[in-house]
Amino acid sequence: MRVIIAAILAGGLSLAALWGADKYLGIGGAAPAPQEADDAADAADDAVDEDENGFITEDYEDVTDEPVEEFFEEEAAPDEELAGRFINTAETDYHGYYMPSGLIQTGDWVLRHIHIGHASQFEAFEESGQDSDLVPVWIEFMHVDSEILTTEEGFEYPSESRRVRAERFHIDEANFEFDASHDEIGDVYVYGTLDPDQIQGPVEGSTGFPALTGGMELNGERLRNVSFDHWYGH
Repeated sequence: MRVIIAAILAGGLSLAALWGADKYLGIGGAAPAPQEADDAADAADDAVDEDENGFITEDYEDVTDEPVEEFFEEEAAPDEELAGRFINTAETDYHGYYMPSGLIQTGDWVLRHIHIGHASQFEAFEESGQDSDLVPVWIEFMHVDSEILTTEEGFEYPSESRRVRAERFHIDEANFEFDASHDEIGDVYVYGTLDPDQIQGPVEGSTGFPALTGGMELNGERLRNVSFDHWYGH
């Protein structure tokens, strides 16, 4: 090292010589053979295309032009995960059934409704320590081959249905988000905007305008501009 510094001070060591000393005196490690260096450079050029500013220009398939938005942007730490999975800060009572305005189907299963529970159901859920069997937000699907049966009171229901309870939900005054997975139905993700003006009471019918609008993802298939009318229930 003292030899290199002395040579630099004397002005008699070129940059090329300095590079060689750096490599071969063990300062920066062994230099690659010229052919190996050329091969490595060619491989790097083939791997990534860059523009004049150094940005990658290689085209990749765009799976969607509008990515699904999520409230859950970061994975929660283990001690924070439970507290952040179920959030309901809405002042409006959004209890009821949200009926799809059109056919929503994944495989052999058709979405019947989204359900948001009573305030009492949310309270029972919290008091239980957030028991997964008491999650007050779910989506019900019916099998396409189901028979429609009728109760003694005259209410219809399918002979085969599945209730998918949320594994995470976020409800506030204007937004709704639902995330779950089911062994038969698959992955279900719903996000949208709630309209409190379209929420009806127990003796009122639908306003004819959607109470929930947004998008869905069912087993990787993304559906946009889906809407749901509110029905209070029996």
